[in-house]
Amino acid sequence: ERPASHWRSDAHWFNTADELSHEEMLRVLARGGFDEVLKGLGETYNLDTLQVDSFGFIAVTHCDGGYIHHDFEDVEGKVFDILFEIDAPKDIGPE
Repeated sequence: ERPASHWRSDAHWFNTADELSHEEMLRVLARGGFDEVLKGLGETYNLDTLQVDSFGFIAVTHCDGGYIHHDFEDVEGKVFDILFEIDAPKDIGPE
């Protein structure tokens, strides 16, 4: 997917293609100990349940400015976007 032009960015985002892919990514995160991160968030913020809504990655090489956006309603401020940065080697070009 591409963002609307008002984002002034070349961002592209990619999500898992289907439920099987999503479930596999949850297993990968669990093997890496991510369940402990979720447990800590739940305990810190007194949350009864947690859900991973989607899993994917964003590729950006240019952005003039960011925009705060709202994906969820009626959640009483209890939503997290968790992003992991992946650095590309310097001076390698776009592809």
